[in-house]
Amino acid sequence: MPAAAAATEPARQLKMPPVRLAAPEAPSSFDAKARTLKLELLREGFTFEHWAPEIGSFMCRFSFDPAAIESGYLDAGLSVVHEHGWGSRMENPLLGRCDKDWKVEGTAPSRVLALTARLTQREDETTKGVVKDIETGILKSLSAGVRVIELMETAEARDGLVVYLATKWQPFEATFCAVPRDPNAAALSRQSDDNGVATVVQLTSRNGSNGGGQSTRGNAMPDVKKDAAAGGEGAGGGAPAGDGNGGTPAGGGVAMLTRADHERAVETAKSAAEATARESERKRVAAIVALSRQHALPAATEQQLLDDGSTLDRAREVALAHVSATKGAGLPTTGSFAGGESEVEKVSKAIEAAYLVRGKLLRGEKAQADAVALAKPLLGRRQADWARLLLARAGKGIGAIGDIDAKSDEEVVRLSLSRSVHLSFGGMGVSDLPNILANVATKAVMFGYDAVMPTFRAIARTKRVSDFKQITAAAIGLGPSMQVRLAGEPIKYGKITDHAETPTPVNYSTGTQFTKESIVNDDLDAIDTFKGYGIEAQLLPNRICWAIIKANAAMKDGVAVFHSTHANEVAAPSAFAKAGVAALRKLGRLQTEPDGKLMGLMLDTIVVPANLEVAGLELTTQISAPNGVAAVNVFGGTKLLVEGELDSMPTNGPFAYYGASSLIPTFGVWFVNSEGEPTIETEVDFDTKAVKATCELAFAACVLTHRAIYRNLATS
Repeated sequence: MPAAAAATEPARQLKMPPVRLAAPEAPSSFDAKARTLKLELLREGFTFEHWAPEIGSFMCRFSFDPAAIESGYLDAGLSVVHEHGWGSRMENPLLGRCDKDWKVEGTAPSRVLALTARLTQREDETTKGVVKDIETGILKSLSAGVRVIELMETAEARDGLVVYLATKWQPFEATFCAVPRDPNAAALSRQSDDNGVATVVQLTSRNGSNGGGQSTRGNAMPDVKKDAAAGGEGAGGGAPAGDGNGGTPAGGGVAMLTRADHERAVETAKSAAEATARESERKRVAAIVALSRQHALPAATEQQLLDDGSTLDRAREVALAHVSATKGAGLPTTGSFAGGESEVEKVSKAIEAAYLVRGKLLRGEKAQADAVALAKPLLGRRQADWARLLLARAGKGIGAIGDIDAKSDEEVVRLSLSRSVHLSFGGMGVSDLPNILANVATKAVMFGYDAVMPTFRAIARTKRVSDFKQITAAAIGLGPSMQVRLAGEPIKYGKITDHAETPTPVNYSTGTQFTKESIVNDDLDAIDTFKGYGIEAQLLPNRICWAIIKANAAMKDGVAVFHSTHANEVAAPSAFAKAGVAALRKLGRLQTEPDGKLMGLMLDTIVVPANLEVAGLELTTQISAPNGVAAVNVFGGTKLLVEGELDSMPTNGPFAYYGASSLIPTFGVWFVNSEGEPTIETEVDFDTKAVKATCELAFAACVLTHRAIYRNLATS
């Protein structure tokens, strides 16, 4: 088409949504004191696909001619927001503003729009947490919100689409977000603008008119094709000589893309789309046939699904209804597979129930029966099948995931553990495989934790503390003596302790993961490992408490726990029998308070190593004969604690036994921010495709007082 004809074409107006682009570089140079950081919002030359209803999809890039940048928001201080405002958990998502001294840095063709952001000084916890994430680099994805005001068609075509140059554009927002709207480059939306009204864009034909007879801008940056010798069509249609805007000097023979070229490109794209549609239909038919064969659908049902153009989601719905009807009650079969969030939630709960049943994580007949009923359709299948079912149920809700039934188990599991699918479910709840596995890991740890009851708790005082500071615990008795108080005399305070123990909390942790390989191989060993972590969280404080007893460690008064000074050890060790236990009881009766008063303590608990368990049961079982006092068991009803940790005592021997009183706690155990249960944290590692879980327990332990426990160091 001749240039003169093009010049007569009237300008057009487009209604175009705003564009959001991932920033070319992560923010840098954070100044914690000034709360500022440098932003590179946009880079020259970046080409991205955009869309307008009047012309469809096209490729676009921005002119970095200073006159092309509509700087109203920049000059006023560009807003810096969190998660585009609407996705923020902050009550006020405004994080700050950019300084007004914005600039275009660098040289063509790689200039950048540079700004300095100044973050808010608000002190609410949510805002401080977001700013801290930015400071530490946890929250580093930056997107730029831009409105296109004027477009000019260029001579370029890329990927079958015409390239347009934004000759006037307006940045309106810089936003920090966990995941950019398009992590690869540009985040595009075909929705309306933020206020519900699409931006009106003035479209100028390449080398033509904008409706007012003015010449086109010289920064169209067309593909230059030297044609001076031929003097071909469109020669001289570039920018004026020496204008510095990326145009070609006049007379340079720039070959412009003609309307015929454009129509051919559109026709090519249309043919490609038709070929894609044919391939999609072929895959749809093949997938439905495979699904029908797998679940033994009636031939008439299969044919109807093919003839009606039913989607694969609809075919799965029909197949699942058929399976439920022919193999017993199971998952609900009503509702939409493509967008039914409640349906996905039900499938997720069924998958979690299947994990709990197979992992043996249920207690009680009712809980077991309820879980089996919920998971019944899944129990005969592998974990990869569960993941396949969940993705199939989600359907269009998770985007273009392709033909799920045609994918291998490895592909299905990899997709199930991918970031995009995880975020499509909202990244929370139980509606995707990573969160299901995280829930199962947590329940497995707590199942193991509840499965054991360590012996130390029977003679310990436990307490919750909020930090790792050293603890001061007085070694007390039953209480000080009461003193005579005459009229008018002040109260006399008795001595309650002779020293104090000072333990310091220590943090213990471990972790493991559900890997992609274990899921593909239908391996549930990780569940047993998680259960083991729960058991360890119970037994670790138990080991540490009894290790103090085994070692007969020195207390803060400089004397070992069991010592003649403490009057809590039988002087002449004796075998475990009535006489030996009686000797322990005597020590308790004769024990004194810190002020010297006799305590008269009754030892109501006997602690023995595992190799004395039977003897301990015989001694403490309540049996009496009606025909004589001699048959009465005087220790019947005494509490018995059997502790295997006491069997390995290289210095004390494996036959030592102990007496304790429930009136005074033997051990003190302080748990940091818990009542003794472990802290469980889970995360999805999208790089290794694994669900990781860590188990932590922080506590301090000590023997509170020597007055609470007594030892008979038997040799056999």
